Parts: sequence; C-alpha cells; structure tokens
Amino acid sequence: MRKWLAASLMLLCTACHDGRVYDRFKTMPDIGWEKEDTVTFALSPAKAAAVCLPSVGLRIDRTYPLSNLSLIVRQTLTPTGQTAGDSLPPAERTRTDTLSLNLTDARGLLSGQGINFLEYDLPLPHALSISTGDSLTVRIVHDMRRDLLPGVTDLGLVLRKQNR
Repeated sequence: MRKWLAASLMLLCTACHDGRVYDRFKTMPDIGWEKEDTVTFALSPAKAAAVCLPSVGLRIDRTYPLSNLSLIVRQTLTPTGQTAGDSLPPAERTRTDTLSLNLTDARGLLSGQGINFLEYDLPLPHALSISTGDSLTVRIVHDMRRDLLPGVTDLGLVLRKQNR
C-alpha cells in the first residue's frame, strides 16, 4: 500500500511540472485595481542560466465590469558581471510590452478557466535569456480608461523554462 501511495505521489508531482521556474501571484485590494497602482515582481539573482518564457497570470471574479483588459508590462533585466574597479554598473535591458486580452466569448460571457474566479494566462511575446546572477524586475500597470478596475483579484508572473 505504501509503495503504491509513494508511486502515485511521485507520478502526480512529475505530471504537474511544466518547467516553471517562477510562479507568484499578488492579491489585489478588495475595492479593485487602481490605475496608478503598479504591481511589481522582483526576482532575486538567478542561480543558473536559462531561457525563460514569461507570462502574466490574471484572476478575476464575475464583478469585473468590462469585456477586455489592456496591460503594460515592463521587464528590466539587470546583468551581473561587474568586477571591482569597474566605474559603470552593467547595462540594464528593459523591454516594454502592451498586452490586450479579450475576456469574453462571442456571446459576451466571461471566458476564463474556473468557476468562482476566472483565470487567464497571457504569454509575453519574447523569451528572456537570463544568465547566472542576473536579476529581473517586472512592473505591470493596467492601461484602461477607468481608474479603478473592480473584480481583478490577483495578478501574477510565471516564468517557464524554454524547451530546446
């Protein structure tokens, strides 16, 4: 019985792994997401080099009043490699992307995955090449006409290791 349970748990853990190297969500305030509120994810220096596919995770509830969402995602990769005596810090690389997501189907009903909360995965258009010791900061703001977006419950960042 124990061998069967251990084998089942090992199979379950292996089946759930999809190459995620980072997966964090931040809960939004109950009143909603204010336009001036920037959601920031600061990743500590990488322990190993990797090429990662970034995506933004979004969770909303059924009180979200609109049929779409537009996000501005700013990724800043700070490389390491500065040695003693260097007068300038290593150059940061910043990429800014605008993501537009239609949240409804043809009938106007919210179309995400889930029951009480709907979840969406928004892949960013470019892979990130991260070297050992690099740091990554990702800042996300919404780009909607409304200042307050009720119904946005969580916003996340997921990095998956790219298969070669």
